[in-house]
Amino acid sequence: MTPSGYQKRDFEKATLDDLEEVAFHADLNGTTDITKLRVRVERNIPDFTEGDAYFIAYRGDLFFERILLEAIRTYLGGSYQYSDYLQSEREDSTYSGYVGLGYRFFNKIFELSLEYKRTERDSNQTGLSYEENQVFLRLNIAYDFAAKE
Repeated sequence: MTPSGYQKRDFEKATLDDLEEVAFHADLNGTTDITKLRVRVERNIPDFTEGDAYFIAYRGDLFFERILLEAIRTYLGGSYQYSDYLQSEREDSTYSGYVGLGYRFFNKIFELSLEYKRTERDSNQTGLSYEENQVFLRLNIAYDFAAKE
């Protein structure tokens, strides 16, 4: 677990209250030659926002990956985030999940992958809830210059 921290933001804008909050994240990682598992929980004030709508984020992430036949990578993951807005009564719950399949080639330097991702945000404010479906086709290039051949 990573030690807790403290976030403090002093705004010059008179309409914004200064923010002071405890922040932390904790990670659990497991790795073998063919499997990866990552679990993360965190609490913080994100750097990104819509206008001046700052919020405290309580978030959990999960990622699982498995290599099959040395060249095929399968993976899935998801997250949940509860956003508690500081300057209003707004509260959001955002769910996201994804699944992917990749093929690694040319000494595992290149990977061609296909991924499906679904995100859903439920907000107590009218017009801010949404559902999104995305499909990604990617070509990733990764070369380890430090690897010994």
